[in-house]
Amino acid sequence: MSSPKGFWVGKGFLKGENGHSMGYNLFMEERGRAGRAEGSQLVRKYRMITRADVPSVWDGKPSSELDYRGETHYLGRMEMRDEVREVAPALYLGLGSFGMRDVR
Repeated sequence: MSSPKGFWVGKGFLKGENGHSMGYNLFMEERGRAGRAEGSQLVRKYRMITRADVPSVWDGKPSSELDYRGETHYLGRMEMRDEVREVAPALYLGLGSFGMRDVR
């Protein structure tokens, strides 16, 4: 069985309560079987829990946390965790780590 062909598009988020949301990664993948392409589709994969205004484990400044830990997909099994913060208007920086433990 071959894996779908495609590329990463970005991240999406579903608003939750109390600063907690659900996020996911977006991929554009080819549809079709046995080498017969039938177009492309946007697919949500690798969900994560998101939290706003969390102190960074790197410098304590406010950031948004994207936490894959506890999920059953491979990013969860590797204990992936991202931090995202706005560094200039409409410009965001994301730092990711695998196996990061809470050091606070």
